[in-house]
Amino acid sequence: MNVLKDFQTGANRYAEQDGFTYGDNPEYKINQRFLATILGLIAVLLPTILAIAASVSDLCFYRSISHFYYARFWGDVVVAAFAIIGTFLIAYRGQSRSENRLATGAGLAAFGLALFPASGSGCLMSEFKGRMFADMQFDQGALASIGLPDSLLAPFDMMPWSGVLHYLFAAILFGFLAWYSFFVFTRLSTDYRKKHGETLTREKRIRNRIYIASGSTILVSAGMLLAQWGFPTVFEPGPANWLLSHWTFIFECIALFAFGSAWLTKGRFADRMLLDESEEKELRQRGAS
Repeated sequence: MNVLKDFQTGANRYAEQDGFTYGDNPEYKINQRFLATILGLIAVLLPTILAIAASVSDLCFYRSISHFYYARFWGDVVVAAFAIIGTFLIAYRGQSRSENRLATGAGLAAFGLALFPASGSGCLMSEFKGRMFADMQFDQGALASIGLPDSLLAPFDMMPWSGVLHYLFAAILFGFLAWYSFFVFTRLSTDYRKKHGETLTREKRIRNRIYIASGSTILVSAGMLLAQWGFPTVFEPGPANWLLSHWTFIFECIALFAFGSAWLTKGRFADRMLLDESEEKELRQRGAS
């Protein structure tokens, strides 16, 4: 199997594939739009909820979304969110095998984010409550002592290379999502054209603009994150400059908002906006059955 064949850019890219499981089933398409809507909602709500929680409580406002892994309770929320995103991406099949494989790849990367946390505490506070990895000794079932890891691993390193794997999976995930926005979601089909000509419907033109804007925003956000790594002295963290100290969190939020916007649009905002005529017909038929 040539993996590169799954990355299509031509005019007929990711066309609906004959014989693909349930690809021509209206009920299936409606369910796929529901999955896309849920994905979009999770992507938008995750950074929003974390920012609110850190602003109204004594929770440390971590430097990145990934570092909320080390927060009490909210670390579970972060892991669950990435796991759900991964599950839904794998469950999302699209309209062709190539599209399905791309979504599966993105889903596996999301699971990688959930399994391998970022390294370092990610908090600039001198005193805060959170989680860390520690060495513990028990005496007859009771905790006798607890201390920092007696190894090369730091208290905020799950395992060697955990942080590297985390950022690798993040790059893969957002790379897939940007590709989806630019090339998969913008594909053309007869359903997206007007009845008498090749002009796209108004709804499809609006959707394509949102997809392109979302993909561009993801790439710009990735560039801003790379700039931080390329010029560490410029982005040196410190309590005096909240913006630079939380640069990663800010652009991760922007990238997730863009990701969420694209998938909410793909889901037609829970089948309430930007529907094509054929999709409205499918919904009417479903309601009448």
